[in-house]
Amino acid sequence: MLNSSGHAETAVPLFEHAAELADPLGEEFLAVDALHMLAIADSAHDAGRCTEAMVEFQLAAQWAERIGTPRQQELAREAIESC
Repeated sequence: MLNSSGHAETAVPLFEHAAELADPLGEEFLAVDALHMLAIADSAHDAGRCTEAMVEFQLAAQWAERIGTPRQQELAREAIESC
């Protein structure tokens, strides 16, 4: 909700924390979702920081390919292609 309401700077550390917590708890779906949302909220791509954005998108894509849903995998590929 924070990210969607224009408060990405507040949402970014929460997405980072969610990804860190979800992985060791075995919540792979939530980890992938948090990494994907982190890449969106960080807006590195929109800010012209393509190399930085690509790292985040690739990390999200790796997790999506390992344990994500087909839709998460598709979104991850689209983000990389866009970048």
